[in-house]
Amino acid sequence: MTTTNTTIAAALTNRTVVAIESQYLGDGDSSYYAVVIGENDYEHVGLGWDSRGASVNATASEVAAYAAYMAALHEEWYAKRLAREAQIEAENAAQRIVRGKLVLVARGRKVAKGTIGVVAWVGDSDWGTRVGLAIPGVDGLTYTAIGNLDVIEGPVPAPEARKPATAAQATVAALATLGGIPATWARMRDGSWGVRVTREVKVGDVVTATSQSGKVADKAITGIAFKGQGYTLCYV
Repeated sequence: MTTTNTTIAAALTNRTVVAIESQYLGDGDSSYYAVVIGENDYEHVGLGWDSRGASVNATASEVAAYAAYMAALHEEWYAKRLAREAQIEAENAAQRIVRGKLVLVARGRKVAKGTIGVVAWVGDSDWGTRVGLAIPGVDGLTYTAIGNLDVIEGPVPAPEARKPATAAQATVAALATLGGIPATWARMRDGSWGVRVTREVKVGDVVTATSQSGKVADKAITGIAFKGQGYTLCYV
């Protein structure tokens, strides 16, 4: 589109121009526009490929007011961006498959869909990252691909909320009898054994600690040793 200087001047007649700006269109091309003061907000008047014929005619205070307006918009946009990035990071952290997480088998063929267990081991194999699940009532660990699992946050779902019922109800019922927050054993700095949990806990809370062999035990938290990114080490 070609815009003559006369056309530009006519479009800006009786308008207060606070800035001449451009938008990059790619391949070395840009489109220009004039920012003018409207009735309720700033408005854009397209100038085409050539801004000649347009100039700022606003007072210094009007130009400063527009600069402050744009700075406030940028700060608002940046704050929203940081908040969204923090939200995404929190969502990703919640979905990380790490020791102590309560997980649901949602995909795959070898382990029944709907099975719920506690992550006791995560490691690499010839078939990608594998996870060892401690499932109450099942000796040893049950292994599956990490991509087959979804993290469960909050309380363990009621048996009737899970399908297929046969595998899920037995697992949920077994977990419910333990009643503790999922945890795994961890060696403390003083050489004693404590637990690692991936939820918010406090002294007095009961955790269900799972060993790599699949054995489980209920323990009460007696102290908080360390809080890391997404996990807490506790004395029991």
